[in-house]
Amino acid sequence: MKGSVIKGNGVGTKLGFPTLNIAYNGDESGVFVAKVNGKYPAVAHVGERPTIGDKKQTLEVHLLNFEGEDFPQTIEVELLERIRGTVHFGSLEELKAQIALDVQFAKNWYT
Repeated sequence: MKGSVIKGNGVGTKLGFPTLNIAYNGDESGVFVAKVNGKYPAVAHVGERPTIGDKKQTLEVHLLNFEGEDFPQTIEVELLERIRGTVHFGSLEELKAQIALDVQFAKNWYT
């Protein structure tokens, strides 16, 4: 999947997991181990974001161990392995805890 990076609403950054976001119109849904631009390991969430009440389809990626500030305005995301489906969490703290587990899963996948 390829697209122009769009501004999100900052929830990922607030939770400690900043993301790059692109518009998405497809059938995939869930959380995946991913690769961005053919070289950056990442965790991707595809679909609606029920915990924050967002029904808009998006693809958001959190780059693992990325220290840079600048990134291209167009990215290509390859989904490599499904981690889990989309879940509605009772709070942002529950979501944050699950994202930490998803990130650890992806890091282990890459090692």
